[in-house]
Amino acid sequence: MKIDIYKIAQNRPSLAGEILRELFFKQNKNDLGCYSTFELNEDVVKYPNITRGELVWNRTKRMFFPNETIEMQYVWDGDGTLIFIFVDGSYLINTDCKKDYDWKYHAENFYENIEANELNEVY
Repeated sequence: MKIDIYKIAQNRPSLAGEILRELFFKQNKNDLGCYSTFELNEDVVKYPNITRGELVWNRTKRMFFPNETIEMQYVWDGDGTLIFIFVDGSYLINTDCKKDYDWKYHAENFYENIEANELNEVY
């Protein structure tokens, strides 16, 4: 069964963010990816890190269906920010990884608008 994660992200961003967190990180009952565990699932591909300002962002990608790759970026500096970027550039962001709520969906292209997006709050 194929779920439409894009539609879920637009209508219930916290649900979509937590579904994706579960698909990217190895979590057990007491773990929360990008907070209490940073171990990735086997089918997640690690990419070179990116430096933005003073912070080094970890990057990974995961293929879900042909031509449906979702990129994950996260940073941990005592607080965590977790981002899932869809093929069209729209993205989900959680600026406090220890929470499983307060995810926000942004329809604008993450890469085209990187200076104006919510990452500025993280720098």
